[in-house]
Amino acid sequence: MQYLNRFSLMKPDYVPESAWLTHGPFAFWIVSELKPRRIVELGSHHGYSFFAFCQAVREMGLKSECYAVDTWQGDEHAGFYGEDVYQAVKQHSQQEYPEIATLLRKTFAEARADIEDGSVDLLHVDGRHLYEDVKEDFETWIPKLAENAVVLFHDTEVRERDFGVWKYWAELEEKYPSFNFHHGHGLGVLGVGQDFPPAVRDLFAAAKSPEDAELIRATYNILGHAISDQREHMALAERVRKSPRGNYAREYAEFTAHIQRLQAEFAQERAKLTAELEQARQELERQRGRAQSALAEEIADHQLLKNATPAVDAVVADLIDARSHPFRNMQRWLSFKVLRFLASKNPPFSARAAARFARSASKRDPRQTYGLDATIAETENTGSRKTR
Repeated sequence: MQYLNRFSLMKPDYVPESAWLTHGPFAFWIVSELKPRRIVELGSHHGYSFFAFCQAVREMGLKSECYAVDTWQGDEHAGFYGEDVYQAVKQHSQQEYPEIATLLRKTFAEARADIEDGSVDLLHVDGRHLYEDVKEDFETWIPKLAENAVVLFHDTEVRERDFGVWKYWAELEEKYPSFNFHHGHGLGVLGVGQDFPPAVRDLFAAAKSPEDAELIRATYNILGHAISDQREHMALAERVRKSPRGNYAREYAEFTAHIQRLQAEFAQERAKLTAELEQARQELERQRGRAQSALAEEIADHQLLKNATPAVDAVVADLIDARSHPFRNMQRWLSFKVLRFLASKNPPFSARAAARFARSASKRDPRQTYGLDATIAETENTGSRKTR
């Protein structure tokens, strides 16, 4: 299962309000497999996805540079917000990732001057979501992409409020290797290039297999919702903490019931996923067994053909000789027949004479000359084994 590793199971350290929460596990995985030298995020808002990338870089000991590009003012899709959002992101960046994170408080167009061409291995596009905007964001940043880069597009499954990412994503899927997650408002994974790490290449290939794609989506859906549930727990606990004393019992009961319900759902989903993974593993083992059996038969057939080749060559050579010297070969054949007949007559010949005739006949037996007896017997035995 190359699409899943131990980094997929990490818990994010920074969990603010975000529509990107359920994609945290995939962010950890893609960084671990791609090992990008430079990560650029276009549109960071509260910084959840950006700090997930930063956390992955730190946990894996990579030397990656991470850039967050945003005006931190908002738009009609994300909503408009105050200076406190930027200050919170700035504070966390300076405290946790001073050597990794760089915040560029600029428009996407202005920030292009700060990033060298051909240097971005992982680009996350999550700005304003109109069709024209996302198209412009991607296409104007293509020169900044490295030779084999991965580009993430958020909200590929949203078809309301004039969101146009889904429409542009449908066009990109026809041109580039890709994979699309359906949960968490959708996350498109696009490959711009041809030579990707094996696990990333396999992810793109899985998009062509409905069963493989559904298994990958279900896995990251479960992992992602564990994070969103964590966020709900934190929010509910905060409400309980701030509630008037008289409401503690009711809030606590609601909190406990909520926790139990989520635990039951998670256990059910985990059991389902475990069963699906085991079924996939068993099917893989069956396919490998069939492939090994087929390979063994191919090797046996090849060896049989190899063993028969000298005999066939001898027959061909003798046929060529027979065409050149028909009477000599006829004389050899007649000698074999006569000697075999004489060897079978006893009396009038003695046993010693009959044995001598038999040896002479054996030396002139055409089948023994070509070594066909053993080859024919081996062919018959092999055929009978395959029939069984």
